[in-house]
Amino acid sequence: MCRPPGYQTTDLQVPFSGATSGNCLRSTVGFFPDCFGRIRQMRPTELTRGIGLRQDGTSCFGNDVQARFCWQLRLLRDKPQVNWGFSLCPTIVGKSGSVTVESISSPSNQRIKAANSLRDPRERRDSGLMIIDGDSIARHAHAGGIECTELFILETSEESHRLLVSDWQALVPGIRINLISKPAMAKLQYGDRDVGLIAVARQPSLALETLDERIVPTKKDTDTKCFLVLDRMEKPGNLGAVMRTADAAGVSAVLLSDPVSEMWNPNAIRASLGALFRVPMAVGSAKQIQAWLTERSIAIYAARVDGTLSHTAPKYEKAVSIVVGSESDGLGDNWVKPEVTAVCIPMHGAVDSLNASVSTSIILFEVLRQHGRV
Repeated sequence: MCRPPGYQTTDLQVPFSGATSGNCLRSTVGFFPDCFGRIRQMRPTELTRGIGLRQDGTSCFGNDVQARFCWQLRLLRDKPQVNWGFSLCPTIVGKSGSVTVESISSPSNQRIKAANSLRDPRERRDSGLMIIDGDSIARHAHAGGIECTELFILETSEESHRLLVSDWQALVPGIRINLISKPAMAKLQYGDRDVGLIAVARQPSLALETLDERIVPTKKDTDTKCFLVLDRMEKPGNLGAVMRTADAAGVSAVLLSDPVSEMWNPNAIRASLGALFRVPMAVGSAKQIQAWLTERSIAIYAARVDGTLSHTAPKYEKAVSIVVGSESDGLGDNWVKPEVTAVCIPMHGAVDSLNASVSTSIILFEVLRQHGRV
């Protein structure tokens, strides 16, 4: 089959709904040149053979026609569904299954609006979904076991979106993929950040009762374990930055005590660079988390501005937890208990505290040092 310059052959499955008679398909062949401008140089007989018709116009196949067309995805965007007496609904067919590709050009499209609504915390809470900005973070989410349900990929003039489509087709067979225009992406993305891909995904469970099942087991029972507890963390950016530190330090899990900031806030996800999906998390009250740690004989150390013991002084046990409070209020009174050891980072300047993520980094890596992991 002849091919216009720069065009590649793509395997498509074309489900026909309605009449599939020879006359209907024959009229379709005559209509192709008007719909797909640069293909009009092709001879009708070549198009006829391409869609599974004999020279006389009768159908060679049943309802599902396996065809080879010289189309690009860019051409499909202009006419994703053309009524010729039946509907043309193309899908890309790969080894692992088929992925529906829809093209969206209008910022007012309902799918754009639905995805954009997930930037509102109430909609995330009601739907159980979240929005992820960027291909790299979305891949971290997938690798962390998050179910991505829909993708919005910017259609570029360089057509680099082809690689994203094929990659995600292999990663998540059956995922819905939307190729969207720049105006539509501008509506959907956060500010003026050019991310190229935005994903919609299901929120995973954060139940404290199932945390043990979600923690990656260590090679030996004698291996060291470190847990991070975040008490009333209020800023999404801080939460994301701390999660990034937790991932770098290899903590076993992060426990969120009476959180103020919502975990699936897009700002927290972006600040974590995807680390938020790679570290097991659980939510509970301070009382519930203290009980969970005590039941497992995990020592508790709390970072406090008014602490008198330097963070380097304790000999950290093989199973240890570090508790860090919010920047504005510090740790709550629930963490002032005999079984909780207060530690501090010595300060030699005028200010009395550090950023939450910085404090977390300093203490966690001291624990790692004592555990012989740095």
